[in-house]
Amino acid sequence: MKFINRKFVCLILGLIVFPLQANAQDKTFNESVLSESGKQAYQALLKIKLFAIGGIGYGGETSEGEKAFDILLEDKEAISAFKSLVKKGTIEGGMYGLFGLKMIDCDCFQSEFESYKKEKLLKDNKEKFSMMSGCDSIKAENNSDKEFVIDYVVKNFSELAIRKQRLREHRKLTN
Repeated sequence: MKFINRKFVCLILGLIVFPLQANAQDKTFNESVLSESGKQAYQALLKIKLFAIGGIGYGGETSEGEKAFDILLEDKEAISAFKSLVKKGTIEGGMYGLFGLKMIDCDCFQSEFESYKKEKLLKDNKEKFSMMSGCDSIKAENNSDKEFVIDYVVKNFSELAIRKQRLREHRKLTN
């Protein structure tokens, strides 16, 4: 009887402990799950050096980052790709990742934003943040400036997402 009880206890512990260990492991994103165009867009956003949503410059052109973002947004693995951009991308790439999570309305947005800020605003992070809106360009070099600009942009993500969604719907109607 004791032998059966030990087996039972071991079985129960195994069922409890092993799944917890699997969840504790870092889940790294494998870009091979993306479509071919999704892979190219993801790679472009990983190293992008300008965050811009909406027309930029005198011609109101769509930035290369936004074009890549639009492609990735349509990928079936977009949420995983955007989460990965938040962790692995440049500051601007991470912002595209956060914006994607906001547009998709992912429950994970706030926690991803908090981890992004902790990672990207470390004292030894020398990355500069560059963004453009219309003809205006902003470069934030020190951490307090980066934090101010990033917080401001993220607070306006909802408005940007609404405008972007309207533009997408308009493009579908006119095509």
